[in-house]
Amino acid sequence: MQKKHLVPRAPWATLCLSLLLVLTPWQPASAAFGQKTELNFIVEPYLIKPGSDTMTVMFEAFCLSPTLCVKEAGTSSWTRIAPSITPVLPTLRKTRITGLKADTTYFYKVETLLRKSPEYRFHTWPRTGGDKTIARLVAISDSQGDHPERLADVITNGIIAVEGKGSVDACSETISALLVTGDLVTHGDNKAQWVNEFFANLQPLASRVPLIPALGNHDMTPFFYTCYFDMFPDGSLEHCLKLSRYNLLNTMILTLNSNDLIQVDGLPDAGGLLQREWLLDHLYDAQDDPATDFVLAQFHHPCKSELWPPGETERSCRFVAMLERFTADTGKPSLHLFGHTHAYSRGQSRDVPHVWLNVAPTAGDIDYWGEYDMADYDEFQKSVDEFGYCLITLQAGERPAVEMVRRSGGNGIQWFNYTDDTIADAFAIHRDNQAPEMPGIAATEYAGSLFLQGTDFIDPDGDAHLESHWQLIAETGDGKVIDIWGNHTRTENIWMGENIQDGADITRHAIPELPTGTYSARVRYRDEGLAWSPWSEAVSATLPPDTIR
Repeated sequence: MQKKHLVPRAPWATLCLSLLLVLTPWQPASAAFGQKTELNFIVEPYLIKPGSDTMTVMFEAFCLSPTLCVKEAGTSSWTRIAPSITPVLPTLRKTRITGLKADTTYFYKVETLLRKSPEYRFHTWPRTGGDKTIARLVAISDSQGDHPERLADVITNGIIAVEGKGSVDACSETISALLVTGDLVTHGDNKAQWVNEFFANLQPLASRVPLIPALGNHDMTPFFYTCYFDMFPDGSLEHCLKLSRYNLLNTMILTLNSNDLIQVDGLPDAGGLLQREWLLDHLYDAQDDPATDFVLAQFHHPCKSELWPPGETERSCRFVAMLERFTADTGKPSLHLFGHTHAYSRGQSRDVPHVWLNVAPTAGDIDYWGEYDMADYDEFQKSVDEFGYCLITLQAGERPAVEMVRRSGGNGIQWFNYTDDTIADAFAIHRDNQAPEMPGIAATEYAGSLFLQGTDFIDPDGDAHLESHWQLIAETGDGKVIDIWGNHTRTENIWMGENIQDGADITRHAIPELPTGTYSARVRYRDEGLAWSPWSEAVSATLPPDTIR
């Protein structure tokens, strides 16, 4: 009897059969007829690209023909939408939901023929100029997996437990977005880290609160970053470079990329140039829009870093300079959030109400005091080596404000549980902050030093005295102004765990070892809301040539 030989299967047929076996959902024999079992996800649904009338739902799963079902809270009818497939990552699905009502809760779920997910929820943003005047953001950074249990701790025992009072569903209404300021994972080209360390530890929050991420150096190469956050909607590189803009109540939220993605011969900072052009366009929009009171920008790298100066980048300093110029020209306060250095820091620019805020770390190794070379910069008021997160409250209406609370999760040894007793920092800035009254000044000479004495600090809306700025000009010579401002003219400078300015009287200042001559001096006072008083009238003092120094 002649043996029959099987004809080898074509390679494409083997591939199709394998895909069919993988993608076809398995139904247990014990399941009741007509009853759907729970859908298994690679990445559970998460939210991005929020707005007052829109939201995007992303999820990753092996499944055929899934459907996203959405309904407004309080209604019974589900709207069914077919998600689109991400071409370069076919297991990743995206659904852009439009035509939603502002400031409204919606429920959603994912279904296939035989399986379904649990019900999730999201809350659309309030409309600018509407009745709602308060919105909240949570900001974290450097969630890469050195200590993934810390990211889970921040989400569960911090944000959900404190801001949602134990209810993750409540977070959808109390938190408008979670800002992640770069270094989401350790290796951006490692898919397992995105799935198991980042997205897994963000749940169940990410399915209820939309994410607004910045690209960190650890997230390079940005393939999975751009896929998971839908950064190539039109297939162009410009979206990866410029990232995103949102308007929430009276605040414009901008995300920039401080990484060097592209190089062009003769133009060493081509990527930065493209972004600065983009940033300038949006700052012009903020300048012209009467509904915008504040601009908040986030990018990963610091312009200056106290606990890890090697992490500083010139590109970030250029972003900061543009934000400072915007605030100087418009009077609208601005803030920038960053990470990269694994320690919390907060400071301010000298001449304008611009806040510097390092919101790291969440899970990366802490940069402890003394671990690296450090720099006690005048721009920074405090730095703390700890895990934690920042709650940022936006206030529109009659008295626009931005308020921030830093909740501490402790360090590598201690766990602080984000309680009110362990708040590491808090501040507020107002659009209409009233400036302190103009101080007076007296100048006297003694033993070769010039002693400057200001009058008492008086602020019409009760803010405390934060810092003083003294100026000295020699009445002969080149007339160069000597500026005296920073850590030693401020009431607070947290350095190496201590306030080294504790108890300092910043209404007086001594300037030793000046050359002989006559000097003019003046002073201005700043309140804790970052408003400067007018300059005092100038006074003169002479250092005689025979003074012993």
